[in-house]
Amino acid sequence: MKFKFPGLRTLITLTVVALGLISLSLAIFTGEIYQKLTLNNQINSISKIIEHDTKSSLAELNEKLMYLSLNLQKEENFRNIYNKRDKEKLLNKINRHFYQYLVTADIIDLEKIYIYDINYKLIAESTEKPENDFNKIICSELINRAKKRVDTDRLRIISYLCNMNKRSFYSILVPIGGLKPQGYLQIVANPIHNLKNIEQRLGSPIKVSSDKNTEIFKTKNWPAKEQMENALLAGYDLYSDNNEYLFTITTAHDISELNKKLNKTRNFLIFIALTITLLSVLLSFIILRKSTTLPVNNLLTQLRNIRKNKDNLGKEIQIIGAQELKEVAIEFNHMTKELQKLYKKTSQNNALLKNEVTERKIAEEALQVAHEILEQRIEERTADLKEVSEQAQKSNMAKSEFLSRMSHELRTPLNAILGYAELMLADTEDKLSESHRYEVEVTLKAGMHLLNLINEILDLSTIETGKIDISNDEVSLDKALKEACTHITPVAKNNNIAVNCQYNSIKNIYIRTEYQRLKQILLNLLSNAVKYNEKEGSVTINIEYPSETKLKISIIDNGIGIKSEELDKIFTPFNRLEEYKNKVNGTGIGLTITKSLVELMGGEIGVNSKPKEGSTFWVTLPYYTKEGIPSGLSAKQDSISTNANVNSKNNSSDSKKILIVEDDEVNQELMLAMVNTFSIKADIAENGLIAIEKIKSHDDYALIFMDLTMPEMGGLEATKIIRNLDSEKRKSIIIALTANAMPGDKEKCLEAGMDDYTEKPVSLKRLKEVLDKWL
Repeated sequence: MKFKFPGLRTLITLTVVALGLISLSLAIFTGEIYQKLTLNNQINSISKIIEHDTKSSLAELNEKLMYLSLNLQKEENFRNIYNKRDKEKLLNKINRHFYQYLVTADIIDLEKIYIYDINYKLIAESTEKPENDFNKIICSELINRAKKRVDTDRLRIISYLCNMNKRSFYSILVPIGGLKPQGYLQIVANPIHNLKNIEQRLGSPIKVSSDKNTEIFKTKNWPAKEQMENALLAGYDLYSDNNEYLFTITTAHDISELNKKLNKTRNFLIFIALTITLLSVLLSFIILRKSTTLPVNNLLTQLRNIRKNKDNLGKEIQIIGAQELKEVAIEFNHMTKELQKLYKKTSQNNALLKNEVTERKIAEEALQVAHEILEQRIEERTADLKEVSEQAQKSNMAKSEFLSRMSHELRTPLNAILGYAELMLADTEDKLSESHRYEVEVTLKAGMHLLNLINEILDLSTIETGKIDISNDEVSLDKALKEACTHITPVAKNNNIAVNCQYNSIKNIYIRTEYQRLKQILLNLLSNAVKYNEKEGSVTINIEYPSETKLKISIIDNGIGIKSEELDKIFTPFNRLEEYKNKVNGTGIGLTITKSLVELMGGEIGVNSKPKEGSTFWVTLPYYTKEGIPSGLSAKQDSISTNANVNSKNNSSDSKKILIVEDDEVNQELMLAMVNTFSIKADIAENGLIAIEKIKSHDDYALIFMDLTMPEMGGLEATKIIRNLDSEKRKSIIIALTANAMPGDKEKCLEAGMDDYTEKPVSLKRLKEVLDKWL
């Protein structure tokens, strides 16, 4: 339901009434405030009077206590008894004095009298009020303060107001002996007893309470509950000298007459405000009707006439009322004349617009048809692109599957070729002749070259499909460079090329990447620097730091150099320098792989070269330092031997036996021969099922080499079953030995439960590393 806004007359009336009610409320509020302020002023005045009378009563009490102390000292023989320290006579003196001067006269309410020597040691105390025999001296803080006085200050009489066991006490300390004090007299009294005379001074009943709500005493005239409405309560809180609350003195002052006067004043203010409001409303009606209501009604009447018939545009209304409404009437008359002109012009334009609208509808219909045709073509094009994308995806999958199968099929025979060649070279008992040894070495080199080609093609394929993934390990640059130098140095020596690995100190330089990939980048660049060098040439490694977060590794050679027109092509796949295509072995994809790996690590690669002067290939990579933590290898590890001592017969694994799970007979014989070089016995299982049966019947296998692709049961499935057979005391060590070398194969093996992974072909060096690690 929509809210209907009231008319102008009603709105004005409501406004005037509201103002009247506000005035009336303000009058009532002002009367209440006036009454409260008056009462508060009364309370403050009475409180100050109570405060003054309380302090006066305490001053009188102080004088009476001083008078008591002086009279006590004037007693006959008091000083002689005190000087003799006759405790029994002193006690009689103070107990007799207790009642003689004070209690019987009801002058003060005496609580305790103490006598001390000059060092404030207690000599005697009154016993006339046994209920005041506390465990300690009343107002002992007074004695503590007195002990701090020096010189003439010790002659001064001091007083103290304290609270003890929820009771209030007033105490004074008076020296005994005049100008040469011989001791001190402490008198303690109840201060509340002397406050009772405040009622006479105020002319109103009083009440003393402690703990804010516990009543100590009140006078007989204290009003009853039903009389409290006409009583004004005012009080004063008394605190001890150490700011501890003692009690509150409250008075009840009769304000019935005052309330009558205040109520009359408030009612008079309300009457005045109400009268002014009624007069204001009446006067407002008269003024508003002439100045506002009548002119506004004329304006509304004319507006209704114009709405009913547009021919009324231009007719003027009467100019009356307040100045503002007169200006509105004048402007309204001008506006209606302008609107009359515009109405005539608009009527003419409407006819023209109808024709334009008809033409535009025809154009929009044509545009809609064209839009529908375009949408249909877009849908057809999207479907074509989707089909092409699916075909490309299938092609990539087929390519990956083909490369995986080719890698597996090539690595399997290569394992036998390289393995037997390495065994023949490593055999020290049945040595080869020089010519046969040369032929076997050539065979081994050719096999290794073929293996490198397979690895490079697989890397390129992985990069092209975007499936390569580099781990974020902490890698020591020093270690990677030393190992790369160790690998390339023998090749360089065969070509009479010097490799200078004496680079700047990088012991604490680390890179977030994968160790093997960083070493692959360095080996590719060093290998190219050696291959495309001149005889008796040189290769130098230089390291710079262009910024705090990036380092620059430069591989500098003084070889053949590269022509400027070929510099832009060297990172293109399968592109090689024209004049060296038939002179230097290679596929032309090493630099492509290197560039992709560097960019994946967040770095850049580039080359500077001049023909016949040499080339400088540089790589920039993000790095960080670790002060105090040695990086790289130990002194023993810095020199990495390329010829593992594979013929060591005094291996500690003589009594251990391993299981080789392999379906290829040639590779079975090869693995038996290779492990035999380390004096290790081995059994053969042709597939996963046979391996499981052998493990069940012989649980003493120290290690299991597991192939993946086998008939009846593969290595992954067999590993999972073997892991279920493991016990808490014994867990089989399973090493993947497979020709499956595509990205993700290693992870699959480790997920299945294998402990390590090595790919075929496996060298004697790699085999020894695995055996040394796990046996």
